[in-house]
Amino acid sequence: MTHQRTISLFIIAMMLAAGASADDWDVHRPTGPKRAEGLSVFVNAGTLWADNNVADFYSGIPGNANTVERVLNSELYGGQIWDDLTTLDLISSAIPKYNLTVAEYSHARYNTSFQFGLGFRYDYPSGFGWLARFDIAQLTVVSAFNLNATSSAEVLSQSKRYVPCEISGRENRINIDLGLTKRIPLLESIDLDINAGLNINNTKVLSHDMMIAGRTYSILDVWNGQSPSYSTQPYEYINQGGLGVGFFGTMALAYNITGVGTISLGYTCYRTKINLEGYAATGWQHNLFARFVINNFIFF
Repeated sequence: MTHQRTISLFIIAMMLAAGASADDWDVHRPTGPKRAEGLSVFVNAGTLWADNNVADFYSGIPGNANTVERVLNSELYGGQIWDDLTTLDLISSAIPKYNLTVAEYSHARYNTSFQFGLGFRYDYPSGFGWLARFDIAQLTVVSAFNLNATSSAEVLSQSKRYVPCEISGRENRINIDLGLTKRIPLLESIDLDINAGLNINNTKVLSHDMMIAGRTYSILDVWNGQSPSYSTQPYEYINQGGLGVGFFGTMALAYNITGVGTISLGYTCYRTKINLEGYAATGWQHNLFARFVINNFIFF
């Protein structure tokens, strides 16, 4: 309901802006600092909240591109995992090696991340214009699972029946926004800045790890779907992300500085498709940002 309300407010604001002619805005434009016109360059920084609808790519469950079980009891890593668990007294040494299973997986979720970018815009005297914006964010994902130390409850005390373990992932997400803009004067030095248009994004998976008994293991599939072994050479990692397309809408309050540009605080809502191997879905992204627009290039 919150998303629908945001979209409705945005659409109403756009309709009001489009319904007024350029002459109307010129007549009622407040006196004060001169509004930026022509070509501007801008930088922005803020926070990004990503939709969790594709986050389970990082959960490590069977059937995913990267799985916990592929590494857990592998020839290459299984013995080390077992030794660490028994050394730390997390499981009983009476349990035979390569007899660990996952009792339960949890859903993965994205943490809030920082997003930085730059762009160009061109503003006409009417208040309309266009922009091209390029942003990048490095997202982190967290999840967890419980190791089932044995199928025989009598071998271990109940407190050691399960061993909780963590999963983490990192990815780079690039957003490219191409859209139209409209500046609506509100006060002597303040405008409402509305943007809307096309979003193109690219996701690149950087790492995918599990942590067991204080040691970190990569579960990125560089083994062509096979269990890691001493006799098999790993493949070169191929990105498990991809391109996605959608739309964005932005509303910001812009403070005009004559001869320089504007300083803005705003909010961008994305409705866009995110592609990860085996997980492709259209969802929401939310971005709160601060933006510094430079219109007078002599300022440099």
